[in-house]
Amino acid sequence: MKIIKYSYWIGFFILLLLPFNWFIYPSYIYPYKIPFSPFLYLTWIWFAAWLAQKLISRDWNSMINPLQTQFLLLIILFILTALSAHEPITKIIFYLLPWIEYALILLIVSDQAKDKTAKNLLIIGILSSGLIAALGGIQDFTHYLLLHKGWFYRARYSFESPNLLGNFLLLILPVPLVNFVYSEKKKAIWFLILIPMIVTFVMTLSRGSWIGLFASLIFLLSQTKDKIKLFILPLVPFFLTAVGIVLFLPKEALHRALILPFHKGFDTKLHLAIWESALKMTAHHPLFGVGFGNFTVIYPKYAAPKIGFHYLFIPHANELFLQIAAENGVIGLTIFLWLVWSILNLGIQNLKQARNAYDKNLISAILAAVIGFLIYGLFDYTWWYLKVGVLFWFLVGILTSYSSQQNKLEEKRQSG
Repeated sequence: MKIIKYSYWIGFFILLLLPFNWFIYPSYIYPYKIPFSPFLYLTWIWFAAWLAQKLISRDWNSMINPLQTQFLLLIILFILTALSAHEPITKIIFYLLPWIEYALILLIVSDQAKDKTAKNLLIIGILSSGLIAALGGIQDFTHYLLLHKGWFYRARYSFESPNLLGNFLLLILPVPLVNFVYSEKKKAIWFLILIPMIVTFVMTLSRGSWIGLFASLIFLLSQTKDKIKLFILPLVPFFLTAVGIVLFLPKEALHRALILPFHKGFDTKLHLAIWESALKMTAHHPLFGVGFGNFTVIYPKYAAPKIGFHYLFIPHANELFLQIAAENGVIGLTIFLWLVWSILNLGIQNLKQARNAYDKNLISAILAAVIGFLIYGLFDYTWWYLKVGVLFWFLVGILTSYSSQQNKLEEKRQSG
């Protein structure tokens, strides 16, 4: 009974181990080994324990999630469009598996995070995961720099690309940032947590992540008038790290900072060509797209000839909204936008109804993270990557838990 009741500890360990490849995948190759990953089994054990708890308590109403209709419709559409796949359905299953995991996490977390102890433990897990990734990124960056003096490199740690690490940290940074600004106590501790995350965040040289963080800051600044100066202090390590990179790696760092097209790792023309191809896919298959998981297979038919033969293998549309539209059509994009609007609307409502400073700070931080993620999505698509996807839906699950709490309180007031 106690093991089932305290099964939220499983969620904590999932978050704690999230940065490690051995936990998410048994090998570095994605996604063909997913069915054998410790993460997959642990998630299903967590789901079974949570379901057993519901069976024992018969508290079925708590299983209702305010986003379940939109999320379920989106997954159903993914499955339906996958049936028209150019690839065998057995291969498409590997693309669907992450979304099944996201659905389970959203459902479990939105219920269990109603408990304050569970919520605090999950937040500690999120912060710990961010620190592990940040410290690993710093070690990764400095080690490479020492081995190859002056050679350009970007922090990536165990992530498949620096942009994915940047996106991962983008989702976590608002939590310590908001607590540093608004908490009356332990400001020094929150600042110490912020420093390695911000330093690594800069070392990724992920410009989309930087823009996403800027959008998060704009949202947070719009929520306050009296503590604007405190938002400046966390930016100090950001600019100091940026200056240090420019001094040690002037040519490469300046190329990325200025978003110039001639850097070897980034080609503006290539991105524009991919976006153009994604738009053509959507235009030729307006209702249901080319099919979930089909972007890579169908891309050569729509690839711009000017980009060259070696760019015919493209894993995704490099843009969140175009990816959904190309694979699932206007119908899929509409459902997705409904889901996005519901998340943001839900967050704003919860923010207005927050009962204490702690809840208000956490809701603000999660909303800022979601906004930053969506802005980053204008430049890249990262939900295919489990580390980022799992973290995002953990945060959304915590956000929706507040709605469940408030609905229950409202029902008690009306019945009373």
